[in-house]
Amino acid sequence: MPSFPERIPRKVHYCWLSGDPMPALQKRCLASWRRHLPDYELVCWDRERFDVESVPFVREAVENRKWAFAADYIRLHALVTEGGIYLDSDVEVFSSFDPFLHHRAFSGVELWAEIPKPDIEGAVLGAEAGHPWIAACLEHYRDRPFVRGDGSFDQTIVSGVIGEAAARFGFAHEPVKQDLDEGLCIYPPVVFTHARGEFSRAETVALHHCLGSWRDRSPVKQAWQHVRAWFRRC
Repeated sequence: MPSFPERIPRKVHYCWLSGDPMPALQKRCLASWRRHLPDYELVCWDRERFDVESVPFVREAVENRKWAFAADYIRLHALVTEGGIYLDSDVEVFSSFDPFLHHRAFSGVELWAEIPKPDIEGAVLGAEAGHPWIAACLEHYRDRPFVRGDGSFDQTIVSGVIGEAAARFGFAHEPVKQDLDEGLCIYPPVVFTHARGEFSRAETVALHHCLGSWRDRSPVKQAWQHVRAWFRRC
């Protein structure tokens, strides 16, 4: 089996901005990272590590306790400045990310029955520092307010933002593996799947439980989604 040089550092970034105690599910997800990625550095981006006042979009999202949208920017900042792998805190890992480190950047197709077209999974992103795809994603947030003039929030989902940026590198909104320009590789949905997506013991590397804090779901609905995902992969 040929070996390739690793372009992406063995570093996992995640965000925890609220300062609240971490719930049991997220603790279990982080335990899965330590189990399958024992030689990866885990980097927590909180309000001490990132100056939320430095970016208007992030500052306004934090002021309104919309942590997920603040994390949309911070995940991109972490990757473009340091490189590595970004994971949402509710992503459970089932095997090593070592086979993906030779790419310059990678993610997977996000496929939901209720969305109009496949996009890119924002909960699992990998890139070398300074990759032009991640830099293009960050451009979306430049000088953009989170609170609009009418007082509403800009709750644009990050998968659409990064999918639009990936289109500049050849991404097609199709649920297949795609090797794109600048060493960007997008894997089929089963590899980095989600709570309602296809799951395979042989192919799935990570599962996003999709707690959807940005949707203001009730704790009961979040718990039910977690239970359903648990039984699907047992």
